[in-house]
Amino acid sequence: METRRKCGTGVRLVVLMTSGLMLGLCACGGGGESAQDTGGGDSNPDAAVAELPREDIRGNDVVPVDVVPELVEGETAAETSVEVTPEVAPEAADEPELTGPETLTLLDFKLPKPMAGIVAVSAGDAAAYIFGGDGGGAPLATVVRFVPDVGAEIVDGAVLPQPVKAASAVWAGDEYGAFVFGGMTANGMTEAIQRCEFAGPSCTALDSKLPSKRALTAAFFDGKNAYIMGGNAGAAGPTDQILRFDPQTAKIDVLPEKLPTPRASRIGVVWSGELAFHLGGLVPGGKTGEILQYDPAAGTIVDSGMQLPLPMDGGACAWLGAAVMVFGGETTVSTTDAVLVISPNTSEVKVSDLELPSPRRGGAAAVLNSNVYVFGGTGTAGLLDEILRYSPPGD
Repeated sequence: METRRKCGTGVRLVVLMTSGLMLGLCACGGGGESAQDTGGGDSNPDAAVAELPREDIRGNDVVPVDVVPELVEGETAAETSVEVTPEVAPEAADEPELTGPETLTLLDFKLPKPMAGIVAVSAGDAAAYIFGGDGGGAPLATVVRFVPDVGAEIVDGAVLPQPVKAASAVWAGDEYGAFVFGGMTANGMTEAIQRCEFAGPSCTALDSKLPSKRALTAAFFDGKNAYIMGGNAGAAGPTDQILRFDPQTAKIDVLPEKLPTPRASRIGVVWSGELAFHLGGLVPGGKTGEILQYDPAAGTIVDSGMQLPLPMDGGACAWLGAAVMVFGGETTVSTTDAVLVISPNTSEVKVSDLELPSPRRGGAAAVLNSNVYVFGGTGTAGLLDEILRYSPPGD
């Protein structure tokens, strides 16, 4: 059964009654914005991505799709709401009953400008910070603060010494702030490590550097150290290195463990509190659907036994409770509007019935107050300034 109703201006709400998802809290930054072998931005950063059939990523019928909403004449996509109550699969015996709907909301708040190739971090539950990116020209030096009840604004005084896109970043706590690793500058890739502090906002370039210039790395923070995985090292191609960065000493080490094959990431890596999960990316020969499991304490990295529905990169990812969330991305078939829910505890990969307002890649995500916020990206009409909020099912 399908119903339509008008939402408030600038808000598109898709509501799905569902069950069987195991969700909670945490976050990761999104991937960089390009599959180019240089690791940089799109050859035409303003070019829109083709809106191809959304069933591409749902070809395995992981979750059946019955409803494709049509716009009421005179309405825009941002003004249309669809409420769906589809049939749902029986709940797993070990999962709690979830009675509330999961929702995906297009907020009235916007980014200061359309942007992709960005990376975002959560600073606790208070705010998220978004670094650099592609604004349709040279890489950006801006840092944007997003507060759920306030919106997004550029942080005065916090300017990256090297404007970058396709970087990675971590939040290392209030004491150390955020660290931005590598990325693409207007002159090519960089090995720079940049630090941004927000007590009296400022950003500086550290004396410490990555072992080589690289972009499209994936980074996470385990509460003590940051880990930087893989990346595109330019003419040398993707790297299999895993680096450890100590925010207290600014020392960076190349660890003995390596990725199973060299790869660059436009989705990223999430930290569960015990393990890291590295998602898809670009390997020699094309995209991969592998989900790798890394235990930094043991120094082991293995295939998780889970796969993305299609080889892909370019999505925005976050860790929410007991699940990895991936929003959008670029598969071997098309750019997608899919929302993926990956549950390591059950080795289950689901394609949610929720859909993004349009297919997109190169955005970023962060978790605040048990909601995932998804920022920007490249959509069907070019670069996006949109901010979405994903709220998990209630209990």
